[in-house]
Amino acid sequence: MKKIKNFFKQAFAKVKKSADKIVMMAAFPLVPMTAETTTTPVDVSGLVESIKGFFSDFTVSNLVIIIGAALALSVVLFLFWFAYRFIKRAVVKALKRGTI
Repeated sequence: MKKIKNFFKQAFAKVKKSADKIVMMAAFPLVPMTAETTTTPVDVSGLVESIKGFFSDFTVSNLVIIIGAALALSVVLFLFWFAYRFIKRAVVKALKRGTI
């Protein structure tokens, strides 16, 4: 049992170290250094038009579709959560018994 605990402790430490490196790399993005800095205007008219189009087509049927999709996603996520808990408990119980 100690070997298993040590293995998981070492594996967790390695994963944590890798995750820390990824977070540090994401926190400090590389900015190219150039002698000239130029700014280009951002065209947001397409984004504004798509938002206006979304709200112009906003009907009761679209609202029902959105709510239905959210409920379906919630049910699927709940089932995955339940399956994760079930499998985790079974594995932990088997490890305690020594059957694995």
